[in-house]
Amino acid sequence: MLTKAKLETARNKLNVLLAQFNNENPEFHVKLGSCSYSEFNATYKLEMSEVVGDKVVDRDRESFLSHARLLGLEASDIDKEFTSNNKVFILCGYNSRARKMPMLARLKSDGNLYKFTLDAVLKGLGKK
Repeated sequence: MLTKAKLETARNKLNVLLAQFNNENPEFHVKLGSCSYSEFNATYKLEMSEVVGDKVVDRDRESFLSHARLLGLEASDIDKEFTSNNKVFILCGYNSRARKMPMLARLKSDGNLYKFTLDAVLKGLGKK
């Protein structure tokens, strides 16, 4: 019978193998996504992204690059720093499915991901 503990152990071992794969194939970045399981079966989502330069082009980054002009931004604004609430963030993506807070940025000091409104990002980048 599959348990959460067994699946966690399997995930850790698979992550080690994927890290090795990513090191051997620098043009790709592969990671495990969500897992669903029943008593005897489990399914992991496997996500593969292309690496351009030194950046992994995941779904949110790709979405930003394709929607930037429609948002009043430039594709070159990705990875730019902006300030919000006296903290420095780095713009890293756009979630087209999120209505209220679609803009994604990482806190420069610790790398945690935060969501923002488009207006907050435009203001932070000095475009509004």
